This record gives sequence, structure tokens and C-alpha cells, in this order.
Amino acid sequence: KIEEIKKYFLTLPFVGKNIEINFSEGIHEINVKQSKKKEFIDRNHWKVTILETGLNSMTGHRVRQAVNYLNENFQYEHMCLTYSDGLSDVNMHAQLQYHLDHNQLATVLAVHNPSRFGTFEFDPIEKMMKFIEKPLEYINGGFFILRKAFQSYLPSDDPKCVFEKEPLQQLSQICQLIPFKHEGFWRCMDTKRDKDYLEEMLLSEDQPPWLKTSTYQSIQEKSFYESHNYQ
Repeated sequence: KIEEIKKYFLTLPFVGKNIEINFSEGIHEINVKQSKKKEFIDRNHWKVTILETGLNSMTGHRVRQAVNYLNENFQYEHMCLTYSDGLSDVNMHAQLQYHLDHNQLATVLAVHNPSRFGTFEFDPIEKMMKFIEKPLEYINGGFFILRKAFQSYLPSDDPKCVFEKEPLQQLSQICQLIPFKHEGFWRCMDTKRDKDYLEEMLLSEDQPPWLKTSTYQSIQEKSFYESHNYQ
């Protein structure tokens, strides 16, 4: 569905604008005019790159290609990475500060497992199912901050590389992967049930929890990035 992502960003400049399209005499003239409605998000400083990483590439190979792109086009020491299917009110400014303070290669957002039910685990030795009443207290929340040196743990060209397996497991074994524990709102959208839940929350509340602190955080983060000379 990469074409849908491209379509979204190509049409984004028209959001919140009045559009006049002239089809007369075979002319497709488009006039874009600012509406009276105030823009909620300032996109003037955005630069979006959509990478074609291959239909059959696994997560590690996709990250490797993104890292290669960063190396070719930017000077940087840290990168942020997310699966893009999670919503949270996490303060990214605080997570970045935590990451910088601890000097490890990778920081991952640790969130409480939202599962309301127990789970089953298969024991291959006893050949039986074991019921786990309380799943793991914290799980991978999908928001990472990585130092540039992390790329040495990514194969240079392996489409089958899974980001969550060899790269992260190796970092964990050498104590270079640290959790940033988040006690606030977090929810992923993996299923139709998740989608319905989040859309209902979006429509029923004045402002959903993942947006409530966005204005304050954006001001705080802007001050932080400027003081640290980050792009």
C-alpha cells in the first residue's frame, strides 16, 4: 500500500485549503486558496522521503535501507524509528533526554501490555499448553531512538533480516538496549477491533489522549532541539 502513503503526502498540501478547478476548454487549472480555518499543524518545515524498500523485505532490511539513505543525505548522531501503527501520549522529548543520558546504542519505549486476557504458551519439553494469567508487564511499544553506531548490527544486504530478532537481540545481550518505561496512554492498531476502538475514542472524546499534550510537547521539544542544535 505504498501508493496510498504517497497519495496521502502528495495531497496533504491541499488539506484545509479551498480548491478551484477549471475544466473548461480542456484546461485543468487549479487554484489553491487558504481557507479561514486555521491550520492545526505547521508543515512548513517538513521534508518527507518515502523509500521503496522492496515488497518482500523484512523489517531489518527496511531499516538498513533507511539508514543508508540517512548516511548519504544527512549529518546525524541519533535516529528515531517507529512502526507507525501505535498511538501514545509519550513525551518524546523525555525519551530522547533519557536516551542521551544513558549512552547506550538503543532506547525502546516500554509500555504496559493492554491485553485484558491471559495467554497460552506451548512448552515443547512437556508437550503441553501452559496458561499465563498475567502476560509480561511491559512490552515493546514500537518507539525507538538509535545511535548511529547501531547500524553495525544491521546486515548490509539481507532481505530476510528481522529487526526484532538478530539486531535487537544482540544489543540486548551486550546491555546496549534500554527501556524507557511509559505509564501513560498507548495503543496499537493491529486488528479491526483496535481500529474500531481507536476511532470510537477519537469521535467520542473532546480530544483523544494521544493529542491532549501535543501542543505543550511541541513547544518543549522545539526548545530542546534548538538548544541541542538538532534537525
